[in-house]
Amino acid sequence: MTCHSKIINILLSGETGSGKTTLINMLCNFFLGGSIENLKVCIPTKFHKANVGHYSSDELNVGDNTSSKTNSCIIYSFEYAGYTFRFIDSPGLSDTRGTDQDDKNLSIIMEAAEKAEGLNAIIIVINGANSRMTVNLLNTLQRMKGSIPDVLLNNLCVVFSNCYPSTRNFDISSFENNFQKPKKYFHFQNSVFSSDPETWNDEILEDLSDDWKKSMKSIKALLEDCKEKKQISTKAFEVMRMKRNSITAELSTLIRDIENTQQVENNLEIAKKTKSKIESDKMQYSNFVKTEEIEVTERVETATHNTLCVNHASKMVCHQGCGLEYTPSCNSSVLSGCACMGSSGKCSVCNCGPETHYHDKKFFRTVKKSVEKVLHEIKAQYDRCQQEVNTTTNQINNLGNDLTMVRQALDNKQNRIEELCRELKTICSGFNFVNELNAVIETLKLNAKTLTSVKVREDAEKRINCIEELVDRLSCK
Repeated sequence: MTCHSKIINILLSGETGSGKTTLINMLCNFFLGGSIENLKVCIPTKFHKANVGHYSSDELNVGDNTSSKTNSCIIYSFEYAGYTFRFIDSPGLSDTRGTDQDDKNLSIIMEAAEKAEGLNAIIIVINGANSRMTVNLLNTLQRMKGSIPDVLLNNLCVVFSNCYPSTRNFDISSFENNFQKPKKYFHFQNSVFSSDPETWNDEILEDLSDDWKKSMKSIKALLEDCKEKKQISTKAFEVMRMKRNSITAELSTLIRDIENTQQVENNLEIAKKTKSKIESDKMQYSNFVKTEEIEVTERVETATHNTLCVNHASKMVCHQGCGLEYTPSCNSSVLSGCACMGSSGKCSVCNCGPETHYHDKKFFRTVKKSVEKVLHEIKAQYDRCQQEVNTTTNQINNLGNDLTMVRQALDNKQNRIEELCRELKTICSGFNFVNELNAVIETLKLNAKTLTSVKVREDAEKRINCIEELVDRLSCK
């Protein structure tokens, strides 16, 4: 709905049993010209049935003042002096059905306020016959204070039921100490709707008539006050809702991210243990090279020339220190006279003829040498272990990077939660962060106790403490 100056939107709220229902009925009589003799009843009460049929109603047990009679917000619209007065009747708070029902009722109230798009007044109804601030009323005021954006607090009205200014028992200072001081207080006496018509005699009717006139005069003053107030956009209710949802979502993912940190930490620990075992296995296969001694023939340079055979030149000398003329190439005519040649004309060492012999300044000898022999089966096991070490090392590095990223994400999320909380505080200074975040914080604590990594648990507890400290700081302001 667009904020039109001729439309006066008023949100009615209060503790269950505060007199909100009878205020609606008194307003109905004011706008529709009702009287004691001709009561107009929008909402059925213990002693009166509804007789104004064009208003929808989901009122519950009309005889029970301990639970809210309204399960949803109902709009009562009246035309008066060229204006349309729209009263948004909301479920009562401090319901005997418990805090969960209060949370549901608050959500209904805030949703209705948001949909109104603009409010001229927020009326809080208080039973003025009570002499002190009850626990239920204090709960109602704290919940309302934590739900109304600051921009709308100047449009606050307080209406005391069951009393006049002179007969009010309630201590106004107790309200002002727990909420914001309104510019005016209004009073009405709802005795007409709270008593049994069967008991009315002339004396009672005289008193009721006097109450009626005073209450109608007070209601007229209330309507004039609401009409004079500037209509304020309820966009702030939407912004509050979005930020509350964002905070809840961020906290929920914080729980998940802490669990992810635990998983990464576990995987990292497993990878480190795996690497340690593989490196131990690798040591068992590190002796894959075996040293053996073998005999080898090696060439030795000599000062004199010797007789060698081309067929056996790599391993033997046929005649060492030959006295014939140095003949470096095969020559049978010269080498036939070598001392190695026997009577058969063949070499007595290699049994070859002189045509294969020649002179060279070298000599061969057999020596023992150590050689390394690779044991291929063992080396294959060693290479496999090394490959697994490399793979596990890469896995450890990747998990380390993942852990850094997850912790950075946690830092960012924690900073975002703090930012959203501060932003919400600027919109609604009375917002109760303890009520809002306590359940999630307790869940975080329980989850932290299940963490098996000391580092992860310490980190989680540190983050939870930071959030708790933030809640305490914001709640104390």
